[in-house]
Amino acid sequence: MANGYRAVAAASGPAALALLRDGLRPCLIVLDMMMPGMSGEEFRRAQLSDPAIADIPVILYSSGHEMSDAARRLGVSGHATKPRLQKLLGLVGTHC
Repeated sequence: MANGYRAVAAASGPAALALLRDGLRPCLIVLDMMMPGMSGEEFRRAQLSDPAIADIPVILYSSGHEMSDAARRLGVSGHATKPRLQKLLGLVGTHC
């Protein structure tokens, strides 16, 4: 537990999808645009195509990308650029 939140990490996009499809039900997904196995965009498309997990809110937390454009394109709840931890925690606080 960090900063009052319990986090579950996944080693890759496919691993995260497997956790969610196996019943993990987080209050929020914090999504990096660059991760092993699939991009953040690929993950988000897969998430939205699965009715069982499509409604879980997502925020982007990444570096090296135009976050505002990506957030709009992917229909996420918010975004923060690494390493802005306080902004990330503020976004998490709106969902959890």
